Amino acid sequence: MQPARGLNLVAQIAVIGSVFAVVLLGMVALTQQQQAIHEFAAASARAVAIADQQQADDGRRAAQASDRAARSPTPAPAPDAGGPDTYTVQAGDSLFSVASDLAIGPNKLVF
Repeated sequence: MQPARGLNLVAQIAVIGSVFAVVLLGMVALTQQQQAIHEFAAASARAVAIADQQQADDGRRAAQASDRAARSPTPAPAPDAGGPDTYTVQAGDSLFSVASDLAIGPNKLVF
């Protein structure tokens, strides 16, 4: 009867080892899942911050365009036959803002 007891003990140790391995694998899987959730939350937070910054930038651009439209360029007198158009440069004007206000391309404004 002694050998049967020894075999029974070996089987019990094998079962305990298997249970331990399953528990350990479960803990590893849970840790990986928690890390993935944390990384997803961090990426989501970065995406929201970028979207908020872009929205703020869009708001500033809209306000600047509104300011430029409010100070619309001084109308130039009607050009003479073949004479150049004129525009009085104001503080804060740029080549692109003046071209945009006059509805022409910046290259045409320069040349």
